[in-house]
Amino acid sequence: MFSYITLNDSRAVASAKLAIGESCLDFSDIDFGRFSVEQRRVLVGLGIGGDCPRPSPSINSLAVSSQSLFFDVTTQASPYLIASEDKVAITKLVIPNGSYRAEIDVFLDIPLQQLEGQNASKHIKDSFQYSQILTVIVSITARAEWHNHTENFIQKPVYEGYGQFGFMLANLTAMDGFLRKRYGDRDINLIDEFTTTELANDLFDQGLMVLIWGLSSWHYFIFALNSERERCSVPTKLLPDLKGCYKLSSRFNEFSVVRGTELNDWNQCKQKKWPTVRLSGIGESLNVEFHIKRFNPVGGSHGPAYPIIIMWRSDDSSGLSPILEVDIDDAE
Repeated sequence: MFSYITLNDSRAVASAKLAIGESCLDFSDIDFGRFSVEQRRVLVGLGIGGDCPRPSPSINSLAVSSQSLFFDVTTQASPYLIASEDKVAITKLVIPNGSYRAEIDVFLDIPLQQLEGQNASKHIKDSFQYSQILTVIVSITARAEWHNHTENFIQKPVYEGYGQFGFMLANLTAMDGFLRKRYGDRDINLIDEFTTTELANDLFDQGLMVLIWGLSSWHYFIFALNSERERCSVPTKLLPDLKGCYKLSSRFNEFSVVRGTELNDWNQCKQKKWPTVRLSGIGESLNVEFHIKRFNPVGGSHGPAYPIIIMWRSDDSSGLSPILEVDIDDAE
């Protein structure tokens, strides 16, 4: 499994040390690129080889470096990170004694909407860094498994900015067919229809749409998992801050992730290219969880929230429970 910590300054992490018993991995041996001198908020994930697939960078990520380090553990121990004289425990992991290879990937997760902001003014571009996350994944493999170890990766998450109208998950072709039968070819403002008619409930009942609304304006990671077992690969908390359940038709396994603000013009919305996710399986229930972390104030103050959304299919029959309001500032 993987265990994660969140820290508010990549400059401190670039000179940190990962201690495992008497052994120590010096992060100054890792290439952090310009982020050793430019501040970014950081997610550090540490995992040991097994059935748990490795994390993947988000769809719009920037690769920084990838390298391997070797080390020995003489006495099994729980790891911790030493950054700016602060000791940050990496919980839930115990590394047995033995010889290991650490494969270290560093990448910058960038919200998709920043692709559309390349022509923005300088002061807007300067603000981009506040939502960019430097992710450091350390995947450890014991010597005995070096030649037989096959890496599996989870699906790339979507990292995007959302607000009051959240986002919609749907097979756009199937949803458009449903809407044409009801409205014909006329222009449709789905935001109005969802708030003044029973359309949203009808789409929920047909399993044609997942709608998550009422989000605090910020940036969210969306992880579509092959099964609940892949929770071990993502930065969840012990308990979610919020849960929901939707019906999702088993006729489809690929879905577009659509910004809710674009639903005011369905004819334009359905023609745009949206990020897609796969939701494998035949279960018609979709479990959704929000996990909201805070950045550890290494060398400074707490940063903004780090919210992730995980979802997976199941045979759960607990009924429809859509998520229509999320205040990330209320999370513990």
